Amino acid sequence: MNELHTAPAAGRLPSRRRVLSAAVATAATSALLTLAPEPASGPGAAPQPVPVEPVPPRFTGEVLLGEPLHRVLVPVGAFGPLPDGTGVALMVASGSPGRLSVVRVADGQRLADLPLGDDDERRAAAWALAIDAATHTGVVGTTDGRVYVVDLATLTHRSVDNVPDDGPFFERAIPDGDGGFLMTSYGDGLVYRYTPATDTWASFGPFGSGNAYSIGLARAGAKVFVGTGTNDPAIYEFSLDGGEPQRIDLPPAAGGDVRSFVYDLAYWSGHLCARVDPENRLYVRDLNKDEWVLTLDDAAPGLAVSYARDESAGFYYAGLDQELRHLDPTRMEEPARPDHSVSAFRGHGWVPNAAGDRVLVTTNASGRMHLWNPRSAETELVDGDVAPGALLIRSVGATPDGGVLASAMATIDRVARYDGGDLAADFAPGGAEFTHLASSGQVESFGTSGGDVVVGSYPGARLRRLRDGADGPTAGTSGEEADGDVVVLAPDQDQDRPVDILDLRTRLVVATTPDYGQIDGAVVVVSPDFERQRTFRGLVPGQSPLCLAPFESDRVILVGTGSAAGLGAAPSEEDGRVLKLDLVSREVVASTVAVPGEPNVSALATDASGLVWGWTRNTLFQLDPVTMTIMLVRRYRIGRDTGGYVTGRQLHDGGDHLVGCAGGEVFRVDKATLAHELLAEGTNLHRSPGGDLYYSRGARLYRWVSGNTSATNLG
Repeated sequence: MNELHTAPAAGRLPSRRRVLSAAVATAATSALLTLAPEPASGPGAAPQPVPVEPVPPRFTGEVLLGEPLHRVLVPVGAFGPLPDGTGVALMVASGSPGRLSVVRVADGQRLADLPLGDDDERRAAAWALAIDAATHTGVVGTTDGRVYVVDLATLTHRSVDNVPDDGPFFERAIPDGDGGFLMTSYGDGLVYRYTPATDTWASFGPFGSGNAYSIGLARAGAKVFVGTGTNDPAIYEFSLDGGEPQRIDLPPAAGGDVRSFVYDLAYWSGHLCARVDPENRLYVRDLNKDEWVLTLDDAAPGLAVSYARDESAGFYYAGLDQELRHLDPTRMEEPARPDHSVSAFRGHGWVPNAAGDRVLVTTNASGRMHLWNPRSAETELVDGDVAPGALLIRSVGATPDGGVLASAMATIDRVARYDGGDLAADFAPGGAEFTHLASSGQVESFGTSGGDVVVGSYPGARLRRLRDGADGPTAGTSGEEADGDVVVLAPDQDQDRPVDILDLRTRLVVATTPDYGQIDGAVVVVSPDFERQRTFRGLVPGQSPLCLAPFESDRVILVGTGSAAGLGAAPSEEDGRVLKLDLVSREVVASTVAVPGEPNVSALATDASGLVWGWTRNTLFQLDPVTMTIMLVRRYRIGRDTGGYVTGRQLHDGGDHLVGCAGGEVFRVDKATLAHELLAEGTNLHRSPGGDLYYSRGARLYRWVSGNTSATNLG
């Protein structure tokens, strides 16, 4: 066990706004490192960095358009009693900021609405929620590393200011049985223990070699079981009293199934139940015999699987038919099937209902609670009055006629559209008007085909056609899709996220990154009618295509590659490359390393002269696409960007300059001098034909007004 001593609040990183405000005062944020050219020993040979004086940033020309997308989107709920015995649910609606609702289970009434953070440009989604019935205390751990303690006696909450390591991505939470909470994490793969009464932390792990995830979590007294994931998913048992973790191997996978995570764990009466993702089987282990004794093949995939259990009667989970299953592992019988549809198991708990019976409660993503009473075998649905959140913007694009589009982080049924308007009205915060187009899934990329908008959506690597002018659905409903409006990209090729779309008029080209456990992305060529497609997978072994650019009519394109492996797979450590791909002969006709030491080529932009500019983590390069020779390389000091963050970077040609975003910053580079100018905080950059910039911070959409913009057009 690693003791983590309480640190002062000042130990946390300051907000981005404070960082950038300080940078304006010191004029140091945009410090520029120039890589002076030197004789190359071959294509792509790298010059060495030489410091150059910094260019002060400017903060002018920004217009806040508003928060285009709102809804209730609940990743998970936690359930337990108030001091008077009333059953309540804790539910966090993802957003910027997130909103924590305390909801009464019996009738869905919202008892408290508690914002998560005072910075409304930070996203808060919470997968780690738990209630300790003994202390009437709750905990919330967010995906951006914040932790809150909820006092169920007063229905108030407080922020924990001494979260270690500047806050990991918290995955699961359970009570530790001694007034504290245990939380698994993504990034470092540790298990954290937080004790509210003493405001102290401890950590356990690491578990295995190279495991970046600890996810599933269960406890039996002082024994804790944690499910891990990356290249070698397994279960580890450790004691809160100390000692080395002990590994528990999973049974052999059936039929070559892919395994990435031990996603759910539950303990009951000497038995451990584990669900492995994305294999989606349940395994039951008899801990007294130290052996696996049962395998169940009918567990529902994804979020619809429960790790719920009645403390006195075994395990409950959701089957493939979305119906409840009840398993008593001491009898080893076929799981019982109570007459109860669960819709989606996003958390679980046993609380008293209005009649005093203990009921099993689960919730779906909209906060609708499913109550199952084992005594009466009856089901009740209760709509929780969950406060909605403003959803984090995931991507920004455009319609063929110049409207600006914004999508949200998380599966949602619409994208927002902004058609410009009176800038005087837009300057009033939230003054812009948005309409919506019906969609489905999390939109990773925007493109056009003819007169239609096309989007690449996750999960499942789908390409969708959005009918321009069709207003989106009302909240909580799903968008309708006509036949031929959606196609699965590279079926049976294990792809998951379409990250870039290139319209060549006679065909669409889409770059995709792989599914869980996979390492090779693909370039997929699709006919405009979505009827035919061709897949190029593994163009660079162990890498994925991240960006696309045209080169020679509709036949040859440029592809930027990088180390974007699927979740649970170790990414390639090779340098990112630029490929010249002939779509007709189906071969890579040329390839060059863009910047030695940089694993990702994240953006490409072609200028009027035919030269190609590219961007890695923090480095600009220029490429002659005819000879595939790197002409120059310039490295800049950019925000908080990391080598692993590959889809938050864009680059656009602006004539005598370039505009781009990386590390949460929007910037401008003068082509003649290569001087770098920080314009604003932001990501998901789109440049309009007139030169205006559109980008997001958290849930808000912004417009950077250029000098040639009239008061009524889109720039």
